[in-house]
Amino acid sequence: MNRRRVWGLFVALVLTALVLITIDFREDDVVADAGRDAASVGLAPFERGLSRVVSPLRRLGVNVADLFTTRSENQRLRDEVAELRERRRAYADLERELADVRALLGFRDDLGLTTTPARVIAVSPSNFEWTMTIDAGERDGVVRGMAVVEANGLVGRVLSTTASASRVLLLIDPNFSVAARSVSTSALGLVDGRGSDAMRFGPLDPRAVLAEGDELVTATFPGSAVPSGIPIGRVISQDERSSRLTSVFRVLPFVDAARLDHVLVVLAGPAPIVPPFEDSDDLDDGLDVEADGDAG
Repeated sequence: MNRRRVWGLFVALVLTALVLITIDFREDDVVADAGRDAASVGLAPFERGLSRVVSPLRRLGVNVADLFTTRSENQRLRDEVAELRERRRAYADLERELADVRALLGFRDDLGLTTTPARVIAVSPSNFEWTMTIDAGERDGVVRGMAVVEANGLVGRVLSTTASASRVLLLIDPNFSVAARSVSTSALGLVDGRGSDAMRFGPLDPRAVLAEGDELVTATFPGSAVPSGIPIGRVISQDERSSRLTSVFRVLPFVDAARLDHVLVVLAGPAPIVPPFEDSDDLDDGLDVEADGDAG
């Protein structure tokens, strides 16, 4: 019964709408105007009721559409924020890399050395060996024994090579040793690696005295391909094993082996070996000849 009433009301409304549309075309008809006014007054309650029913539904539809639009916009904004953050990280990494390369080139120019650039492609620290692999090898002129540096100083020396890569023994490796001298006192000695512990500097003169903060640089010797003047590190204290016969100092390297990226290989051959002096008999004979010449 309720369904029939609803359908009857619907049909009545449709017929009334058709009548009003038909009357609407007859603008000059006074009777039509009166009928239209009467119909408007009669249908006003139905229109208000229908509006109360339809308006919430319309608002619900608009809110649902806005919700999907908002969600889509939020997702788009989140994607843009993630992309911008990634770009910022990449830009910061490029800035850091550019600064490292500039410092490295400046260091090369200051030393006046012939070098070839290389990038660290692997680092393999362990309790027994501290080495790294770089992407420069024999095709770049790299040979065993050459020094490897970065902007802060000595990194190590080339241990072995292939056509396109080289293995480098880091200066902190227990098997690493290099001749060094003190910048402030010119004391000569050897710097040895000690792995994760501080390096050790043993002056040739056991009476040598070095203060905390004294800097050490490489010193050349016959057969070594490590040029002189490359920064190694600074003295942090005197070792407890020092005595009247030996002096040992603890040294903190300038280079952080855990943060190496771009390096330079110094393309320098071994220092020439000084030929042995003539024996003393020949020297005495020469002196005798010179003396005879002077007497004559």
